Amino acid sequence: MVRAQLSKWALGEAVDDPGEVLLRLVTQSRMRVDAYSAELEKLVAESPTLRDALVGDAMGEFGKVGEYIRGLAQLESLERDRLATFASKAVQAGLGERQVRLAERQGELMAMVLTTVLDSAQLGLSAAQKSLMPGLMRETLVLAAAGELNAR
Repeated sequence: MVRAQLSKWALGEAVDDPGEVLLRLVTQSRMRVDAYSAELEKLVAESPTLRDALVGDAMGEFGKVGEYIRGLAQLESLERDRLATFASKAVQAGLGERQVRLAERQGELMAMVLTTVLDSAQLGLSAAQKSLMPGLMRETLVLAAAGELNAR
């Protein structure tokens, strides 16, 4: 029954935001670059020299090790280019500015919620207690930014 209602309202259909898709592609591409780079680093570290890694005649699981490393280096290079292209398109689309506006709006909403809660008659905070809040909030934000909030 729920599935039928979702289908009727078209809530089950995926509607992709182009900006969100582009950001996912940037993330996916960066993760691939990281994976290729880590594998290359590991393989080169296992060889006595970079030259040995690239032209070595050792036979491995995938054939000549040098061929595997060269192919992996090419994949990494292509993925880096792809990542730069995606990132450039994200900048051109103004996604960074969009994220800043969204973060600012979220901050404004959080401030509004906090102010409303602190002014609530249900809490019954005195004026002196309310006056302490900005300093405590600033201190807490500094600790959170430094990663020390959980240590308290």
